[in-house]
Amino acid sequence: MIEYKFNFDKHLEYLSAIEQHSKKSFINSQDSKVCWRSWGEGTPLIFLHGGYGSWGHWIKQAIPFSKKYRVLIPDMPGFGESDDLTLPHTPEKIASNLADTILELITLDENPITVSYTHLRAHETLMNLVCRLLLEKIRARVARAWLAAA
Repeated sequence: MIEYKFNFDKHLEYLSAIEQHSKKSFINSQDSKVCWRSWGEGTPLIFLHGGYGSWGHWIKQAIPFSKKYRVLIPDMPGFGESDDLTLPHTPEKIASNLADTILELITLDENPITVSYTHLRAHETLMNLVCRLLLEKIRARVARAWLAAA
């Protein structure tokens, strides 16, 4: 058996290189400040990480998908560079705070776009529930959504 040792320094260099190509935005919601990173232009493609993570869960998807989409990846409330939510933490509260920031993020864009398709991709079952609630909150801006568990 070959022993593999994870190289944290190399991973951090790679993460930093990908992040340098992003536009980082801190957007206030009703209950917290959420950190978003974006790459590319066009139809928004939103990736959401699950619990105990950060935008880095989607590091390998950011650049390839940004060739066709405007890739938007937050640090979910309470993780990474985003503020924590006030207690209790509920899927409804997470979805509401994300909805506030998504709609603000889209209107903050230098070249505002009409969202004709929004794609959501989430890790784990809890985030699938958050996605469904989030879609309810932003459905006026969404023509089609794609949701799958990882």
